[in-house]
Amino acid sequence: MQNKFFRTVGLLAVLGMLGLGSVALHSQVAVLSEFWVEGEILALASDLDGNSVVAVNINNNHRVVKYDSEGNVLTSWSIADEPRGLAVDASGVIHVVAVNINNSHRVVKYTSEGEFIAEWFGEGVPTGIAVDPEGNSVVAVNINNNHKVVKYSAF
Repeated sequence: MQNKFFRTVGLLAVLGMLGLGSVALHSQVAVLSEFWVEGEILALASDLDGNSVVAVNINNNHRVVKYDSEGNVLTSWSIADEPRGLAVDASGVIHVVAVNINNSHRVVKYTSEGEFIAEWFGEGVPTGIAVDPEGNSVVAVNINNNHKVVKYSAF
């Protein structure tokens, strides 16, 4: 693998080695892959195959792009509203939560190839999404600076 290197993480480790801190924290992480993405990254997730699913804004055009670990585009599709989060469930279904022009949210489900499955709308501005083990969408929502979590069935 090219460009594989290790980075020492933690300011506390440096301070500890200099005798300026009482806690010595030391860990190493490997950069397994990295690649450039066109546009502004709005959200990202990984699927079980290790592919990266990225929501991007390219000149106010919103897209979901699926990359392999080397940065090769596997599939890509447009989404009408601004993505605020995405998640991939155990079966590879991609869940995208987006804010629309009415400041409400829309959850859209796609196959792993980007084919539309279903969508629904909800109240409030979304701030994130997760998927539970059953494939239900769990959305974080802001309504006038009040925050809640909404779980939608997988149907």
